[in-house]
This record gives sequence, C-alpha cells and structure tokens, in this order.
Amino acid sequence: MAQIYKFFNALEISPGVYDREYQASDFADFFGDILSTGLLHKNHVPGLDIRVETGTMNVIISAGKAVLKGYPYENTSDYTLVPNIAEATRDRIDRIVLRLDLRTSERNILLHVKEGIPSDNPIPPVLQRDDYIHELSLAQIKIRKNTVQLFPEDLIDERPDPDLCGLSVSLISIPPEPDHLINSSIYRLDKDKDYNFVTVERKRPDGTLLERATLSSPDSEGKYRVRTVQKFSRSGLVVTETIVYDLHYDNEGYLVGEVLRND
Repeated sequence: MAQIYKFFNALEISPGVYDREYQASDFADFFGDILSTGLLHKNHVPGLDIRVETGTMNVIISAGKAVLKGYPYENTSDYTLVPNIAEATRDRIDRIVLRLDLRTSERNILLHVKEGIPSDNPIPPVLQRDDYIHELSLAQIKIRKNTVQLFPEDLIDERPDPDLCGLSVSLISIPPEPDHLINSSIYRLDKDKDYNFVTVERKRPDGTLLERATLSSPDSEGKYRVRTVQKFSRSGLVVTETIVYDLHYDNEGYLVGEVLRND
C-alpha cells in the first residue's frame, strides 16, 4: 500500500543531486489518465487533414495535434511525405500513420508512410500496437501500378474511425448537477383546449435546457395519464435520463398519485 504524489520542484541537496526526480513516463501516465489516445479537435473537427498534390507523389498533412498514450504531439504547419514509387505491374495501398515510438533509440512521435504489399488485390498494412510502438492511421492511399503520381480519389480519410485513429476524449466523467443546487427558470408551453400546459421546461441561468416534463395519453375525459420527465446534459442538447410516471385520479377527477413506471 502506498501514497503517490508527483510534480513538485526538486531541491538540490548536494552538487548535482536532487531530492525529486521524475521520468517522462510519469507525465505520460498522468495525461493518459485524462485524455484518450486520438486527435485533438475543436467541435469534433480534428487537424492533421491529408491531401495529395496533383501531378506528384506528395502527400500533404496539415497542422494538428494528437495525444498517444499520454504523450502529446503537434504538427505546426503543412508537412510533406513521399511514398515510394509504384511497382510496374501491381497496385499497393500505403497508410499515412502517426507513430509513437518508445524504443530507446527513437523516443519520438512522427508521421510516416507505412508501405503496403503490392498485389492484384492490395490491402492496407496492419497497424503496429505493442509495448513500444503505437500507430494511428490518418489515411490510406492507393499507389497505382506503373505511375508516378497520386490521385485524390485514391485517398481515404481514416481519422474518424475510432479503431484506426479517432478523436481524443476526456476520461474524466463530470457528475450530474444536483437539482437542488441549480437555479432554474420555469417555462410552461403547449396549452391545450382546457387551458392545461402540456409541457413544462426548466432552464439554467445561461438558457440551456435542464429538464422537460410532458403530459401525454389523455383518457376519454381529457385527463392525462402519463407524465414523462427528460433530464438534459450540461449542454442542454443531450437527454441523460428519462423518467415516466403513470398518473392516477380519484372519483372526483383530482390527481392523487404519480406512480413511477418500472419498465
């Protein structure tokens, strides 16, 4: 059993000797617990986009950022890679990969062309993912036989595929806001013919939707038999929970019970 704490300034206790030492892997472990491996993005739009330069064998990768196993990467401007020339009689498929290499001789994250095998029915090369190397595939590109140029229609963007690349996401869950801690405004909507409001919404001070309650399934007397409550995420756009109640009335038509539906 141990208590672990990290990243405090070191003090020199004697010439060249310090009381605190940290490895790069300590920082990677920390960030790896916060962000998943993938491309950093703004509103789900990542960088490191790929295009071919018409009439050449050049592949251009745009600026962008990524995190691989807690190690950060950034490409600050357009970067060019050039696949090997095509074989005379068979096509091949290469991949443009972002490779984390932890081997002592390397210790880097760099863009590479991962070359496929020429074939009558070529397939893209398999990504390497082990204790030392982890690859993300940004795109695959077909290298046509007996040619010295690439074609845009032969480029397939693989960045959105979570198995091949994907976007980095936070690994820290945000607990829901307790209702009693939220100041909210109430809006009554959708008035029916008997002047009952069918929908009631609660909104946060910033205008995002917190909760929506809706009456439905009126009986022959116009009394609603179901109330559905939807709770929304902090953005106000995603339903995080739905609760359904069956409404019960007495002989005089007064609402006497809201029974939680278990199904």
